[in-house]
Amino acid sequence: MRVLLAVLPLFANALPGPGQETADITRAPKWAARAQFAGMQGLVSTGLLWTVPDGRLQIGALYGHSPDRHGGTDFHGAILRATGAWFPVHKQQCGKWSMSPTVSLSAVMELGGISFFRLPDRYPDDFYGPQALHGLLSIGGRLGHPVRGGRLALTAEAVTLDTYLWYGIIQRQIRFKGMWSMALGVEYHF
Repeated sequence: MRVLLAVLPLFANALPGPGQETADITRAPKWAARAQFAGMQGLVSTGLLWTVPDGRLQIGALYGHSPDRHGGTDFHGAILRATGAWFPVHKQQCGKWSMSPTVSLSAVMELGGISFFRLPDRYPDDFYGPQALHGLLSIGGRLGHPVRGGRLALTAEAVTLDTYLWYGIIQRQIRFKGMWSMALGVEYHF
């Protein structure tokens, strides 16, 4: 509580005063390059996102990679991502800063041969379900600031996998807080 009371005057000071306009463009930057650490789509993932003109929705493709660990296999993934934001990245709420909660839905397809689309013949029918395609749900926030030629945004998200949601909510085999992973990202909007 003390920290909140100490930080609140800093944010209040950054807000524009009465009658003071913030420099703002009417359309969001069209493109964003994104890099992300962790988040169930590879140790590192990078890609390009397209932003709708009002700035509240981003749609794009990313590539994720995790190196092999302890004799395992490399993970390679193709990711399609749609991210919605309450406030667009180009609208400033706190001085030159923009802040917004975000929700993202992603489809991840494993490309490295670890998983499969069709059950191999050596397994009986219904032994495993196809595992090469998964859905991800991400809930988090974005903090943006203008930089030369665009905007830089930092993101933090809690991410869960479709099968974790299934086993955690429907079958109660995973504790709720054990279903989530942290993802940290950076975006350059241009």
